[in-house]
Amino acid sequence: MKKPYTFFDHRHKFAVWAAARATQRGWKGATTKIIKDALENCGVRQFTSKASSRNTRLKKFERLYREWCKKICSFLKKRHVQGVTYGRAAKIVAIYLKSMLILSGSEYSPLARVAHPPVDATLLENLPSEIKAKLPENVKRWTKLKENDYYDGLIKPPRAFLGRDEPSWKLEEYFDPVPKG
Repeated sequence: MKKPYTFFDHRHKFAVWAAARATQRGWKGATTKIIKDALENCGVRQFTSKASSRNTRLKKFERLYREWCKKICSFLKKRHVQGVTYGRAAKIVAIYLKSMLILSGSEYSPLARVAHPPVDATLLENLPSEIKAKLPENVKRWTKLKENDYYDGLIKPPRAFLGRDEPSWKLEEYFDPVPKG
C-alpha cells in the first residue's frame, strides 16, 4: 500500500529542488537526483521531521550542521561529483533548512536565530561595508570554502552584526534575487 502524500513530503520536494537549483550552476555532475539522495542520507530530512527541531540552539545546531555537510561531501564524492566543497554542501543545507523550517512559520524560533543564511556572491557583494571589512578575502569564492574558512570567515563576522536575539535570516536583507550586472 502506498504511503499517503503529506505536506511534509510536499515541502521536502520543494526544498530539495530549491537547494539543487541554488547550487548546481557550474557544478559538473551535481544532478538534482544526487543532491536529493545526499540530503536524504545526511540526516537533515529526519531532523526537519521533528517538531522539536525548531527549538534547536546554537551548540547543537553547529554540531549537526557540520555533520550534515561532511556527510553530504562524502556522499557526493562517492558518486564522483567533481568540485565538492564544504561551501557548496553548506549552501545545500542552508537552502534546505530555510525552505523546510524557517519559511514555514518558524522565522522567530531558536533555530531561526542560529540557522545559517544561504550565502552566495550576490549576498556577499551587497553586505554593508562594515560587515565586508570583517570578511577575509577568500570568502568571496564561497564555492571553494573549506569547513573552518566557512565558519570563521563567512558565518561568524556577519552574525556579530545581528542583535543577540535576531534571526540569522535577517542578513538576507542584502540578498537580491536579480544580481547586478
